[in-house]
Amino acid sequence: MTASHEADLVRAALAWARSDETPAASPVVAAAPRPRAPRSVRSAGHACPEYGHGGLALGRILTLSLRARPPGDRLRPAPSAGALSPVTAYLLIGRDGPLPPGGYAYDPRTHRLRAHRPAPTGPPAGVSVVLAVNPRRTAAHYGHRAWPLLLLDVGHAAAALCLAARATGAEGRVCFDADSALLESAVGGGLATGELPLAAVLLTPADAPAPYGQPLSGWAQDPAPPACCPGRGSMTAGSVLCALGRAASAHPGWRQPPWPGAAPAERLLLGRRSAAPPIPGTPPAERLHEVLASASAVGRAVLSWCVAVGGAEPGLLALPPGSPGDGEPSDPGTPSTGLHRLAAGDARPTLAVWAAGQGWLAGSGAVLLGYGCPADAAPRDVRAAHLDAGAAVGTAQVVAAGLGLRSRPVGSWQLADLGAATGGPHGRDWIVHGLALGTRKGEET
Repeated sequence: MTASHEADLVRAALAWARSDETPAASPVVAAAPRPRAPRSVRSAGHACPEYGHGGLALGRILTLSLRARPPGDRLRPAPSAGALSPVTAYLLIGRDGPLPPGGYAYDPRTHRLRAHRPAPTGPPAGVSVVLAVNPRRTAAHYGHRAWPLLLLDVGHAAAALCLAARATGAEGRVCFDADSALLESAVGGGLATGELPLAAVLLTPADAPAPYGQPLSGWAQDPAPPACCPGRGSMTAGSVLCALGRAASAHPGWRQPPWPGAAPAERLLLGRRSAAPPIPGTPPAERLHEVLASASAVGRAVLSWCVAVGGAEPGLLALPPGSPGDGEPSDPGTPSTGLHRLAAGDARPTLAVWAAGQGWLAGSGAVLLGYGCPADAAPRDVRAAHLDAGAAVGTAQVVAAGLGLRSRPVGSWQLADLGAATGGPHGRDWIVHGLALGTRKGEET
């Protein structure tokens, strides 16, 4: 398939995912087989050292980010659409790591690692975590709406790993623009049937030198196998993600998602839960400012961010241009610069319709929104927008928890052309991801 055909495929699939057609109309739902567990689940593997060696508490990082809780359950610290958890982590442990160098698959239910490939000669330092998804798990539930949710799930998992690294005194950097063929080659044949690698996280001790160069290339085998396209039909979730996986940068890079102030407390990561609806109570403006600032900083310039509120002065609020939180999170104790009003009126009832008819959203205290990703966006930009949105909302949820707020990610959006609804051009500013916010019980306003 040529690049032009792949761009057409992504545009058509994006329009379909944003339409109001229900998943029941999708052939993917009826055709998808029962998902198989990754090979990591079917093998005992190695015990994961909780507090690790070599300056990297790998086991603790995985506990705070991906480990099932309670043990054996499907729930994870990182949010996932429908609690389906389709993301599998493949670890490439280099020299001076917590285990012998080599490739390992992580089983979050048993907190064990299965070795599946030897390390190359002179493996890169640090631990590279390749994040892959099994599209069929989510497609069987969400049909043609699945592939954007899968990208969001990967972004959430990447953010969870970086937050857990910081909480344990290490550092985490994300790579969202590596070709899937490079990621698959680095894993070295350990992927379960039908899995697609879409992102990577580099974990290093805090005092390690900056990762110049490309750690993934040090693991890649020659020749690199082509990225697979699981599933049948031209617009299955697997086919679309495969096209997006090839929409990579010529020089993939690593970046460290910012975090406001001191490292997040482990209790926030262990205790993170998506609140059950309803989620009432409008948070104070200064707390909304902090949540907005964190999402805006992590999401870079790929998306714009605002928050919908009701109350006496309903509207869409955003960070003022040039404010301390516009592009990077503010430090603790920094006075809020206030919020800029983008539009007047209560958008929450409309958001409840756009969010796959989740009526409870109309009564939520506030809704954080990441928007952009035009209808004609290039595949590379579509991929970046959704991965960044997942990471941004994942980070914002932890910030919200630290501020004493309840929250719930909202990933499925239909007909959600926010720009057109607020008087702008059609097809330019679509909602990509959201986070419902509310105060604790007894604090409702």
